[in-house]
Amino acid sequence: MAFLEYQLSQSTGYNFVRDSDAKKRWLFKKIIHTATQQELEEQIHALRRKLEKLVQEGHEMTSSEVIETSMQLDLKIIEYMNKEIRSE
Repeated sequence: MAFLEYQLSQSTGYNFVRDSDAKKRWLFKKIIHTATQQELEEQIHALRRKLEKLVQEGHEMTSSEVIETSMQLDLKIIEYMNKEIRSE
C-alpha cells in the first residue's frame, strides 16, 4: 500500500508518531490537550478511515478522490506536527 503508516497514541502523556514500518523512527511529543489538537486528531482519523474505505471499495490509487483525500490527510498531519513543535 502506498500510504504512509502513522500512529497517534496518547498512552503515557506523550504522542508517538511513526512515519513507516520500514523506518523504526518514532517522534515523541509531549501531549498538550487542547480543543484544536483533539479536533485535528479526530480529523486525521476520519480522513484515514475515508481513505481506507475508498481503497477497499476499489478506487484506484490514482483516482481523483483518493488523491484529494490523501492530500487533505497529509495537510492535517503536517498541521498537527507543526502545532506540536510550536508548543514545545
